[in-house]
Amino acid sequence: MDLNFINTSLILASGALLGRIADVIKGVNNLLDLYKKSPTNGVYQIDSSNLARDTNKRFGFSFVLPKTWDRMDPVNGDGNRVIHPKNPDVMVSFSGHYDALNFRGVSETVAENLVWRKKENGFKLLLSRQCGTYYDTLDGGNVKTGQLNAWRIKYSFRKERKILVVIQFHCYYNGICFQINCQAPKKEFDFYEDFFLYLISEFRVLSKNSLFNT
Repeated sequence: MDLNFINTSLILASGALLGRIADVIKGVNNLLDLYKKSPTNGVYQIDSSNLARDTNKRFGFSFVLPKTWDRMDPVNGDGNRVIHPKNPDVMVSFSGHYDALNFRGVSETVAENLVWRKKENGFKLLLSRQCGTYYDTLDGGNVKTGQLNAWRIKYSFRKERKILVVIQFHCYYNGICFQINCQAPKKEFDFYEDFFLYLISEFRVLSKNSLFNT
């Protein structure tokens, strides 16, 4: 028996096996990399260097938005809106309107809003709860912060073949109804939800005596 032939065959077989194992390991690593980069894994990372605070002078509120998202404000000044540059179904808007119907409270505003939301295709209410927000005012040269009652709802609806999820925030101050809408596709919503809640938490109503309106 030719031992050299046997040794050579074993070496070749071992090399082929090792190459196959390396290919398997490489494939697994590629899958792990894709999983780590998947928008459904983890959460949107809040980068303070990519955030900016702005104000809406018409209705007197302050908000934080991502600077790299596309700015698409309505021309009438009612609000402000940003859209994700790679996914137009991911968006955040801040707006205000005068209380023409004399709701005089956030619960009445939400109730009226839900009447219209329920007309959307495939509407499903996922959450409705009381929360809070803040207003800033200037008192003797010092900025003071007070708390306002607010309401947050979460719902889904169908747009063409997609299911979108929205967090909607409402508050009321001195005859003005304020609203925030944060929207993302259902499959990606968990990825953005904490970021949306952060933007909501940074919302401020600015009173007429506010430092930002002087």
